[in-house]
Amino acid sequence: LVGTQDGAGAFYSIDAVTGAKSLLSAGSGFVNDSDLVFDSSSNAYFLGDYSGNLYRYDAATYSRTLISNNLGAIDGIA
Repeated sequence: LVGTQDGAGAFYSIDAVTGAKSLLSAGSGFVNDSDLVFDSSSNAYFLGDYSGNLYRYDAATYSRTLISNNLGAIDGIA
C-alpha cells in the first residue's frame, strides 16, 4: 500500500495492518489535493492534483517528474 502527502508531495509505503508509514521519497514542491493511480505497463505511479499538475513517480526509485501543469483541476484519476 502506498500514498502521498498533499502539500510536500512526499511518497510513503503504508503497512496495511499497523498503519505505520515509511518515507520512500521526500517530494519536491507543492501538491494540491491529489489522487494517485498505478500503471503496471510503465511500472509507475501517476498523481493528478487540483492545481492541474500531472506527475509521474517511478516505482523503482520513487523519483517524481512533472508531466503537465496545465490540465485544470483534477478531482480523480484512473
